[in-house]
Amino acid sequence: MDYETALQRFTAYLARRASDRSTPGHYLSDIRLFFACVGIKAPLTVTARDVDQFVAAQREQGLSAATINRRLAALRVFFECLAAELPDQPWPNPVHWRRHGARPGLRLPRDAADAAVAQLFAAIPDPRDTALFGLMVGAGLRVGEVATLRLADLTAPAQPTALARLRVCGKGRKERLVWLTPTYYAQVTAWLAVRPSSSSAYLFLGQRGQGLSVDGIQARLAHYCGVAGLTLTCHQLRHTFARRLAEQQMPIEGIAKLLGHAQVTTTERYTAGADPDLRAAFERAMAQAPTASAGAPPTAAGVAPTVPLASPAAAGVAPTVPLASPAAAGTTAAAGIAPAPPPRPQAPGAAVVPAAQPRASAPPPQSPTPADPPALTAGLRRLAALPAWLRDVLTVYVRRQWFTWKPHLAAEHVARLTRQLGRLWTWLLAYRPLNGWADLQRSDLEAWLTARQTAGIAIATQRHELTTLLTVLHFAADQDLPVAANLFRIAYPAAPAPLPRHLSEAEADRLAATVLTQTAGDRPTACQEQAWFLTLTHTGLRVNELLDLRLSDLDLPGRRLLIRQAKNGADRLVYLTPLVVTALQRHLALRPASADDHLWQQAGQPLTANQVRYRLRGWGQACGVAVSPHRLRHTFATRLINHGLPLEAVRKLLGHTTLHMTQHYARLYDTTVQRQFEAAMTEIAALALPTTAATRPLVTT
Repeated sequence: MDYETALQRFTAYLARRASDRSTPGHYLSDIRLFFACVGIKAPLTVTARDVDQFVAAQREQGLSAATINRRLAALRVFFECLAAELPDQPWPNPVHWRRHGARPGLRLPRDAADAAVAQLFAAIPDPRDTALFGLMVGAGLRVGEVATLRLADLTAPAQPTALARLRVCGKGRKERLVWLTPTYYAQVTAWLAVRPSSSSAYLFLGQRGQGLSVDGIQARLAHYCGVAGLTLTCHQLRHTFARRLAEQQMPIEGIAKLLGHAQVTTTERYTAGADPDLRAAFERAMAQAPTASAGAPPTAAGVAPTVPLASPAAAGVAPTVPLASPAAAGTTAAAGIAPAPPPRPQAPGAAVVPAAQPRASAPPPQSPTPADPPALTAGLRRLAALPAWLRDVLTVYVRRQWFTWKPHLAAEHVARLTRQLGRLWTWLLAYRPLNGWADLQRSDLEAWLTARQTAGIAIATQRHELTTLLTVLHFAADQDLPVAANLFRIAYPAAPAPLPRHLSEAEADRLAATVLTQTAGDRPTACQEQAWFLTLTHTGLRVNELLDLRLSDLDLPGRRLLIRQAKNGADRLVYLTPLVVTALQRHLALRPASADDHLWQQAGQPLTANQVRYRLRGWGQACGVAVSPHRLRHTFATRLINHGLPLEAVRKLLGHTTLHMTQHYARLYDTTVQRQFEAAMTEIAALALPTTAATRPLVTT
């Protein structure tokens, strides 16, 4: 495939994917710049050294890391697009991020000072321009979003003092709702009062009665900046909006929703310069620190004595409370468990960790036991019908995975993994006979995905199965087996973006009432069911975390639980409400004596996930609510975030490694964002901007 043919096909690909966006133009420009640098050649002959040459040339031109990375992204998409048309050609993509990617620095947001914003608006006499720039600084709109606003997108407030509503179509054709305070809504209505009659549906019109372009809006801002002696951009006005809300301590997840950000990490870059808590802490610390002017007495060496800027109490850090307190130890004794031995001495200041009974630990992979555990043997038996060249590699892979799982979950995991691998490879071998790893082609994987889609398998399941397959292929490649590089180019099915699966307030209340009614009384089973249900709903634990709780993980006097080795391998603390503490105390008082220290037991054995799901399903059917343990986790997160708990705190309680994951669990209601926005905007000193010639009231005598 020559250069011109490849460019035509890439152009057609971009037109199908994003014909109504500026992305195709930027990508094609980047591709032409690359081949102008390295010379016109067949794209499949491009190597990583050609990309090295291009990146070096970009750096010599003084381009930023963000620009270089954006052009590399365009190149990578270009070569992947060409590879998709030749699925079975083992041609590696020449763009390697670890080798070519530029490391961007961490820059503060480019917001404008409030005085500069006031100076800008004082120089704008046109009501149209006052309104459109007001939407950027007062509602956080992008310049392209302002240009595409239509009259139908604006909804007038029910009362003069209420917020007006604006529907915005943002990046990626994603719509969102924003609100306008009376000040900025008045600017829009002042423009609408003098807006020329036109058949155009756009909110803002140019001289010819048509919608404004992005370049036209930017040119108007440059003109007013010249008049006012400023240097500002449209995006700086948007940054200013975010900074003002952050300074009023509006939760960052609410700011993200107003700005139309899919990830809170993007919003953090907008608000990085606004940290009122840090400012207040700094000012308190500096006020306490000794200075020469304060006459601090020097030491014998002539140096002022060291004064800590902030004590643990001043920093808001609670003193360490041992999880295994005497009261808690008495509780375990009442439950029929011998008290744990005293903890080993620890270094001063170290957190006190409760002494837990020894848990079964897996042996290291380097020295496995001669005989496999029964569950592992049963799992490997499912792979016995596969060819030897495949079975041997999968056996080693499964054994290695076994040692990474928690012992009490390993049997469940190995059964699921071996069923999945057996089903997957049986299909591939039936589709086309394979005699070794080198025979597997990308078209085989694509045919398998198509078959799964035709069978109506859920997209989430398809993606999970594909991840499992690619993980095995990576493992085989690491063993120096002949696995083709183009197998890893297989495209994942498009992931849906459903809302979090939380229960509504009415559903959650109805379910709780049903459970409390059905578990009333002093029967041990009923008390246990009520306790674990309330623990799930009031802590957001995963079902496996709930079932792995031991008696030594409880700290009822301190009203908290220690979650050991969660999904990401890290321990964390969660806190208990008085209702949960009471339920746990009732359960422990009736819990049968046992040598097993699992908190939840049934018929002398630890409670299982299927038993929990079955009981939840029965309660849900009784009150007409579809419920699962994970839906309770989503509901817990959604309730917390809508009652004002910061997203970072929710992340820590749920045990997520990133805020982006927490966003999948918690949905911020539009009414919550509106309430937060209104409260923040009423506190912003610059809410009432200086009057302009267009909005200045007439002076009457």
